[in-house]
Amino acid sequence: MRITIQAQVEGADGSAPRSVTVGVIDRAADSAPTSGLGLFLGEAHAILRELQAVMLQEETAEFIDAASRCGTCSARLATKDTKAVVYRTAFGKASLKSPRLYSRCVGCGTVACCGLTFSPLTLALPERTHPQWTWLQGRYASVMSYRLAQIFLRDAFAAGRNLPASSLKLNARSVGKRLEGETERAVARIVRDGPASLGAVDTQRAPIALQIHAGNVRAPHRPDGARWIAAVASKVVGPQAERGPAHAYAATGFNPHQGIRQQAFLTAAGIPPATPVTVISDGGEDISFACQLPAATERVLDWFHIGMRFEHLLTAVRGMRGLDPPDKASSRDAPRVRSGCSGMGNLSVACSAWRAFGATPDGSDPRTHSAD
Repeated sequence: MRITIQAQVEGADGSAPRSVTVGVIDRAADSAPTSGLGLFLGEAHAILRELQAVMLQEETAEFIDAASRCGTCSARLATKDTKAVVYRTAFGKASLKSPRLYSRCVGCGTVACCGLTFSPLTLALPERTHPQWTWLQGRYASVMSYRLAQIFLRDAFAAGRNLPASSLKLNARSVGKRLEGETERAVARIVRDGPASLGAVDTQRAPIALQIHAGNVRAPHRPDGARWIAAVASKVVGPQAERGPAHAYAATGFNPHQGIRQQAFLTAAGIPPATPVTVISDGGEDISFACQLPAATERVLDWFHIGMRFEHLLTAVRGMRGLDPPDKASSRDAPRVRSGCSGMGNLSVACSAWRAFGATPDGSDPRTHSAD
């Protein structure tokens, strides 16, 4: 059995349709069905690769034909030379012809572009990668290692066959820089105009919940010797939303505008600035600036992380029951216990944990303290 797949191309100028073969599938009559019926991934990738090449050639040919004519007299501009432009998509890459044209029309003298010559295709494609292919690389490179993302894209898409891990890293970095630049410009605009430029919060609106947490990410080799980078992550959560918009950034240095950054993230996600925001966090000092949104109307403690703080504190003081009162008084300033208490964000909570194990922050007998 042989199946020939053809694409019928009809030009915009009304020319006669023509057929282009994009794939041929052969099957032997005695082949066992146990090996699989229908198309295989390799065959589907090959067909999509050929079909994409046909579409790219036809699209660029029509675009160049329209862009190479004078806007005044419709005469064709003179061609100086022709070069090749490599364009990458999720279904493969193609080498496209890119002619360089003279800007001045010979017939009427109209100048089509600045400079003596210009290339319409080069100006139309400042980035030589399809936006969807860039998005796919950034999408999977951001949630798994570059090696695993390379393997997945290689198996799932035709263009992933020759995709190196270095390209994944470069594309993910370029997408991150572009998003960071957009966020910084939005924050600078709000800081310049003032938070009042966002308008008053409409308390009649239904509030949205924004969950904010902080953590540390292992850093590559740095000149200052730092091995970890502080990161802040936020996500819009709700009982009905399966996957809300998420946002993460590196919190390096003193930055009091982190709350405005969160507000800019919500605006970019399509949430109006007048919408009330309920901030859900663990109350730690590392996200204090991030929780100060202009539209924040309420803050709620995340009891899951509060419970984790309790576990850290209980682990630190578990062995203090058998200590004498003087030893308890000296042990309360231990670094682990002190950091656990400070992370609670509430001294009374820490005092209650101390009393549960027969110790008080001032080293005195807990039976002399009231229950409150």
